[in-house]
Amino acid sequence: MVYRFCGPKCSNCCFVLSIWGIVMLIILGIFFQTRAVTVSEDVDEDGWDQTATSQSYPKISRISCSNDCNSVERPSPQHKNCYIAAGMYGFTLLISIWQKYENSRAAYRAGSTSSGRL
Repeated sequence: MVYRFCGPKCSNCCFVLSIWGIVMLIILGIFFQTRAVTVSEDVDEDGWDQTATSQSYPKISRISCSNDCNSVERPSPQHKNCYIAAGMYGFTLLISIWQKYENSRAAYRAGSTSSGRL
């Protein structure tokens, strides 16, 4: 039983957009993870270097008290969101590859049955 719900043009479009989305989001996730200057304007002040009181992280704030003992830097979660979205695009890529395969099988079956008849 064939489960085709995308035609050949739609599966090709989803294939190309999925590859582009995966590459773009992985690169963007790397930029967010390394805190590149190119993406610093796109993040609001709540996203970078969120501070927490010493009640949230009591052991970390006791270890080093250089400037302010009541604040601890936490990493931003934007890079994780980019990697999760890239994984979703990966799932879409697998579905589009499957649909391309099913469409090529259907075209082969249609071509082989029609060529034998007169």
